[in-house]
Amino acid sequence: MSSSSTYRRLPSVISLNAPGVVVTKAKDVTHRFVIRGQSLTLSRQQVLEKLKSVNPGVSTEHIVKIGAVWHPLKKAFATATGLDLLKFHTSQALTVFEKLGFEVDRVSHRKQ
Repeated sequence: MSSSSTYRRLPSVISLNAPGVVVTKAKDVTHRFVIRGQSLTLSRQQVLEKLKSVNPGVSTEHIVKIGAVWHPLKKAFATATGLDLLKFHTSQALTVFEKLGFEVDRVSHRKQ
């Protein structure tokens, strides 16, 4: 028996305690969720890619930090998922972004 056969191969996806959250080998967090009966999957890397060249515009109340830029929470979630702004609640977007490891805040807290 060779020494390489004594090592177990680790799975490419490791489940975390949070339901619907997984971490891949590349340390990319993915979250599976349902909005209005539609099953969606979104990864941290997908969010970073989709929002890297997006002008954040004016933030009103809730914001999320994508890379080094603060974006309006709902606009960022709509861009990342392709969902219409009216098809989800702020709390749903907030939960997904937090599970993906993004910093979420209120505009009023950032100005202090």
